[in-house]
Parts: sequence; C-alpha cells; structure tokens
Amino acid sequence: MTLGLLTRADLQAADMSAGAGPSTLASSGTCATGGEGLCDAAPLAFSVTWSRMGDADLIITTPTGKRVYYQNPGPGAGTDYGALERDDRFLGPETISWAPGTTPPAGVYHACLFLSSFLRLPSPAAPVGYFLVVRRPGLPDQVFQGRFIVRVSSVACDPTQATYIGSIHYP
Repeated sequence: MTLGLLTRADLQAADMSAGAGPSTLASSGTCATGGEGLCDAAPLAFSVTWSRMGDADLIITTPTGKRVYYQNPGPGAGTDYGALERDDRFLGPETISWAPGTTPPAGVYHACLFLSSFLRLPSPAAPVGYFLVVRRPGLPDQVFQGRFIVRVSSVACDPTQATYIGSIHYP
C-alpha cells in the first residue's frame, strides 16, 4: 500500500533508523485540482501511517480549538466540519479531512498521534515510527516523520503535548 510516495518499506526503514525526533520534509507530490486520491475531494487532508502493528489515533486541533479524532469524528460544528474518514487499528492510514464544498477555518492546525494500544509498548529499543502527509490542493504535500519512544495517555493536541507531530497553516 502506498501513501503519497511513501511505502510500508519506508515505514519499516524509518522505524529501524536512528533519528532525533520529528522533522518536516517537502515531498515531490503536488495536490492539484483533478489529481488522484485525497486531492480529488478534500480542500485539507491529514493522513498518517505508523511502522508497526498497533492502534494509533490521529488527532487534529483546528484553529478554533476544536479537535477531530475518534471520540469526536465529525463532521459537524464541533469539528469545524472536519471528519475522521478512517479509524485504523493496525498500521494506518488514518485520515482526517474536509469534504468538497466546505472551507476549513483559516489558521494553524496542530497534529498529534495518540498511541492507544501496542502489544510491545514504545521504547528506545522498540520505537513507533510515523509518516503524516498533509495535502492542500495546489501545494506540495507536507510530510512529517518521526518516532515515538514512549506512550502518553492524552488526547490533548497542541505543541506542548508529548503526542505532538507538527503544525501547518491553512490556507
């Protein structure tokens, strides 16, 4: 299965490699009107995969402070009309997006990944790697990658949280 230009093999390689926390990369994929996949339908989409079997949950905090995640899947006013499209309990992808014809609020979005349950808890010897792809029509995909070495029990999502992956500006 491919997510953007990243494959499951890329995830396994990220899990095995040494790294110092999340980083932001620009991919060569561009989401343009009439493109394929998430680009077709979503003015804004976040899609995450993780490197080993377990249940992880994508959490997006909107510029108005609303959270979209498994306990508040939307769409509706409580999620600024964002919606959890898929809640995966294996390797992902897990996707949160805004439907065609909706306009996501302008401002800063925060992305977090809650590691809900894994047979072997994340540790320095057994990290959980992730790739988060953010798609906005007409712009290059924005990719965040990193590893978690601890499990944190929080669905709060902002830059002060241990579950934090990164932030993007929309539009």
